[in-house]
Amino acid sequence: MKFNPIFWLINKLKLHVPYDWIQQKNIPFVSWMAKQIVMWTWYMLALLSIPIPVKVTLVAGPPVDYDPENDSLDEIVQKSKAALQKLLDEQNPGGKSYLRGLKERFWGKPQVNNKKKKKAN
Repeated sequence: MKFNPIFWLINKLKLHVPYDWIQQKNIPFVSWMAKQIVMWTWYMLALLSIPIPVKVTLVAGPPVDYDPENDSLDEIVQKSKAALQKLLDEQNPGGKSYLRGLKERFWGKPQVNNKKKKKAN
């Protein structure tokens, strides 16, 4: 995984909003030029990424129960969204946090000592 502080700052300051607005207006030359500038800027800034050693874990949740004959498509979508949100809340309680991920990577989670201490008599 790579972290780019410039892209992080752009997202935090919401500097992508003017670009999105220009693309939605679809002004013939301006939209094309804005896209070219953003693409070339993105390509150049992507080289400034900082590699971060992370531990990636894939978690598969339980299947979503539904009846295709009785449930509408909207109901199935809502059940799927609720199941995914529940899985995210269970597996990633603090949300997305680079700092927390780095702490877990380098210092690890607190280990529980399973050895029973002998009582001194």
